[in-house]
Formats: sequence, C-alpha cells, structure tokens
Amino acid sequence: MKVIWENIIHKWRFLDFKETKLILTDWKEKIWEKVSRKWPWAVWALVEHVDNQTFILVEQFRPPVNSRVLELVAWVIDKPWKTKEEIIAEEILEETWYIARSIEFVMSWPKSPGMTDEMSYDYYARVSWPRWEQNLWESEDIEVIEVEKKDINRLLEAKQKSWVLVSPWISAMLYKLLL
Repeated sequence: MKVIWENIIHKWRFLDFKETKLILTDWKEKIWEKVSRKWPWAVWALVEHVDNQTFILVEQFRPPVNSRVLELVAWVIDKPWKTKEEIIAEEILEETWYIARSIEFVMSWPKSPGMTDEMSYDYYARVSWPRWEQNLWESEDIEVIEVEKKDINRLLEAKQKSWVLVSPWISAMLYKLLL
C-alpha cells in the first residue's frame, strides 16, 4: 500500500480532518479518513517516587470521553526547540509538583493508527524531591494520586468500579518495565 495524496476536509484550531487516497497492493484505489493533530506527538511518563516506593498518577476530567480518567503524566510535543525529556520533566513538575531526578525512554507507539497520526513516546521518571507548588493551567483540574507500588492493581480496580476510566497505558508501561 502507498499513500498518494491527502486532502484536508475540515480544519479546526488543533485538528485537521483529512481524506487520504491509497493505492492498495492489487493497484485499486481507496479513500481513508483520518484525524491529524496540530502536534501529533505526545510524551507520557510513569512516575516513581523512589524514597516512598510509590507510583504517581494523575486523574483529570477528559471532555472527549465525558469522564474523569486516571492516567500517566502527559503533554504534547509543542516546543520543537526542547527535547522530549525536557518537555516531560516540565510536565511532571507542573502536574505533580515533583522534580524529576531521572528520566529514561521506555517505548514509542502509534496511539490509534487506524484513525489518527498521533504518536506516543513513553518514559519512566524517578522523583525524590519534596513537593513544590502545583502550577496548572486554569482549564486543568488534576488530582495527583500517589499509590504504593504493591497497591497499584487494587487502585486500578477501585477506580474502574467508581466509574473513573483507567488509561491502558498504565498497565502497558508496568508490563513493559517488568519484562
């Protein structure tokens, strides 16, 4: 298969809706619809507090799914002059109030490759500094959740039972780090 052209159907502030024309392996043509973000790359981090032996997650309301979501610390890569590590370090400080002591790359993957061009770059960060002041945007309502490592599965189950959506990337990161 090969993409031969793309056409923007509708453009919004942060999203483009596109038609993509493909040539299939049998030389037939097909139109594929996709959503393209203004900044299609994101950094995510599973944060560990090394002194407390805890994981630090965030819970916030996400309008696209009309629900609160328990997830990893994340941000879009919207500053091309900064490294991915610098961007996620800033976001860890902003959302959780901790300063990252170390950040290591774990994996990258397409988020929803049948629908969007978004790519995720996932990191494992370690913190040990005391908390500073949370510095959120006015549109953010983020709850920082610190959970003992041994209780992570219990937390994930409890959140699901209380109608909080749980990001599968928490489990994916834990699985990847255990390999």
